[in-house]
Amino acid sequence: ELGFEQPPVRVLEDNIAAVQLSMGTGKQGKSGHFRRMVAYLEGLTDRGIICLDHTPSKENPSDIMTKSVTPAYQFFRMRDVIMGCTPVLFVSAKVREICQSY
Repeated sequence: ELGFEQPPVRVLEDNIAAVQLSMGTGKQGKSGHFRRMVAYLEGLTDRGIICLDHTPSKENPSDIMTKSVTPAYQFFRMRDVIMGCTPVLFVSAKVREICQSY
């Protein structure tokens, strides 16, 4: 924004279909009603502004806001990630591949 180069923002997503749509590889048969939004998401991904990364639900800290998280230790771990006390430790194969390319 201020002329400084920034890496893509990593967005954790537990929905495989959403990740595939963002890369332009998903089926759009029943997704016509939000085709404009999908095109916008594809554009952000293509320009390197965001990177949608598939993350299993049990590793996705945002689930604490939308789902009942059990057992208790998993809830506490996700809470600590959201509060900034613990770093996000999940690294997908896609992220590992990107890191190894540098």
